[in-house]
Amino acid sequence: MPELKEFDFSKLVLGSVQFGMHYGISNQDGSPENEELNQILDFANQIGVQIIDTASAYGSAEERLGIASKQFKIVSKIRPGTAATDVQEELESSLNRLKH
Repeated sequence: MPELKEFDFSKLVLGSVQFGMHYGISNQDGSPENEELNQILDFANQIGVQIIDTASAYGSAEERLGIASKQFKIVSKIRPGTAATDVQEELESSLNRLKH
């Protein structure tokens, strides 16, 4: 297997659904504890990942990333079915949870 440093990880996006909820058919442990989450984010930062994908529907993921993720760009999605009149409120809520 090639060394990690041979890859350009800046082109990858780290998904965060498991940071905020028990998700995935093989997920036996639920969401990582804060220490493990910080280790994941530190490692991602060290290898060059620059973007984290999240959503308001991912449980507490936005709040947890808001505490720990200032070195990343964040891409967040609004809830499916959000009425056009509620989009601004939904975006402001996400920004508040992300502390941006």
